[in-house]
Amino acid sequence: MTVIDIMFPLNVPILRYKSPVELESRLRTGMMVWAPLRGRVRKGIVASIKDRHEKEELLEIAGIAEEAPILTDEHLKLIEWIEDYYHSNSGLLLKSMLPKEFFKENEIKSKRKSSSAADTAPFTPVDISAQDTGYIKQAASKGRGFEAILHHSPSFDYEISLLIEILKSIDRAIILCPEINEAEYVASILMDFLERETFLIHSGIGGMKRASIYKDIIGMNLSIVLGTLSSVLIPMKRPSLIVVLQEQSRHYKQEKSPCFNARDVAVKRASIEKIPVLLTSICPSSASYFNAIQGKYRLMEPEYRKRRFYITVSDTGRGKPVSPGVIIDPVKKASEKSSKSLIIAGRKGYSLLRCHSCGYIEECANCSHPLVFHKDKSLRCRVCGTIKTPGDTCKKCSGITMNVFGAGTQRIEEMLSRFDMTPLRIDSDLIKGRKAFKKTIKSIRKSTVVVATSLINKNFIFSRSFDHIIITGPDISFILPDYLSMERLFQETASVSEKLKDGGRLTIRTSFVTNEVFKFIKARDYKGFIRNEINKRKELGYPPYTNLASLIFHLKENELLPELLDISTDVTITGPVPSESRRKGYDYSMRVILKAKERNAINECIREVHKRCTGKNIRVITDIDPVSFY
Repeated sequence: MTVIDIMFPLNVPILRYKSPVELESRLRTGMMVWAPLRGRVRKGIVASIKDRHEKEELLEIAGIAEEAPILTDEHLKLIEWIEDYYHSNSGLLLKSMLPKEFFKENEIKSKRKSSSAADTAPFTPVDISAQDTGYIKQAASKGRGFEAILHHSPSFDYEISLLIEILKSIDRAIILCPEINEAEYVASILMDFLERETFLIHSGIGGMKRASIYKDIIGMNLSIVLGTLSSVLIPMKRPSLIVVLQEQSRHYKQEKSPCFNARDVAVKRASIEKIPVLLTSICPSSASYFNAIQGKYRLMEPEYRKRRFYITVSDTGRGKPVSPGVIIDPVKKASEKSSKSLIIAGRKGYSLLRCHSCGYIEECANCSHPLVFHKDKSLRCRVCGTIKTPGDTCKKCSGITMNVFGAGTQRIEEMLSRFDMTPLRIDSDLIKGRKAFKKTIKSIRKSTVVVATSLINKNFIFSRSFDHIIITGPDISFILPDYLSMERLFQETASVSEKLKDGGRLTIRTSFVTNEVFKFIKARDYKGFIRNEINKRKELGYPPYTNLASLIFHLKENELLPELLDISTDVTITGPVPSESRRKGYDYSMRVILKAKERNAINECIREVHKRCTGKNIRVITDIDPVSFY
């Protein structure tokens, strides 16, 4: 008897069926078949085929839906690895790997049409080291096998120029970008400079159009595919190279289950398919850099003349109100010279509310984050979205004077307006969705003063656009309970500096001016910073020297949690604390952090927790190697 294990694009485990005798010789792994499930016949993918002599009471498959396999054995191995490493479900992974239209009865027709060009600024490639391109091209030649290459690029322009040169001689490639806007921009550049079509895949492309692109990918009709994090699972057969642009980005980590990191999955996929993977960044992640200095990745750091610009770190003084002069004066001077200024605030809204008597800052009752005061006199949580009306007195000391503190985008906009300057404000209150963001691109080019949150930092488009940039809100990085906060501060500052014109000036306003991170930022010394940061983590017992996992519990009764976590293991359990993640139908959402030297210890702890939750009305979201802790 032929036994078949089948994956369905549902939150169910792999299910076992038997084959009718007349179909046995035609079955292949990766093939799409029809099989009965939950009272109807559905499409699924054959995960494995085995001969069994013992009799099992199994349902029969109903037929073969596609004669040619949809997935290769390498794709199936990748699903198996992700399922095991991230404690995820193979059905949800299959759902991420193939469009839902593949599992419907409608025929998918090929409608090949390359991605339309985004509204972008002209891109001028820079000179690339022949040593860089030569080595990577050789690595991608047939038969060279797996190699992970970490490329510490001197600039965004270098990163994209390197990609263009490599793709000129690469047969088939998968390219990852962290954000949709960036993916569209890079796709438009590639179409301008390559004589080949570039196909774009992201969540904004849906329906039959997405399915038809996937059909061409599977049929090996497309050679360059570019997309966001789920594109790492694209079922392209025999790619020559996988490229991960801005590999340090936290947006490669999927927030919902399965919570995989696309960068790490790209490395594993390349290992399984025996091809090279290229990770590029102007500011590589500590995880990748550590792998490079340990010899797991090949580190490439091209010698390149540093761009000329200036960095100043100025002291705001703790607890002092924002002085209009420190922002207005340099912006006004720049504006009089027709120079462009960008002011980046740490948050949208007006400011924070702080008690004059005790210094208490109003916090969110759900997730303990500072509430932001808006001009409509509401307090809003930027993390979980809670909105409330400010009280008349301090919750901590009952003081009666609550003062605005710090400056959000609304407050900076108001200050500039008083001095006859009309800034363009960019934050999520005004810019909702990709279409709205695209409309602001032309406005940004025309405006001499722009006030924005880090939303503007998520795009290549504004490279070399501003004469003067002021960062006003980096202090949140020193408050958050996150071992990655200094790394992110350095990376975000480096990313912001890419928006400076040659000879421009970056001013950072902070009350933590003596912190050593600013010494490295001013010197533009990435190597010194990252090695210092890795040494600190060794002393404090953080990754890469330990392993972390995050568990979010959605419960009806909060009292159940201590019982679930009463486990005697080598794992340190921190929490529980309220989580900003909410799920309909549950009254509580709580997060715990697991830490252990050995990954097996964490895996055993997670399996035990899942076992204890079985049969209870509890939903657990497992996040291995988390990048967010609040």
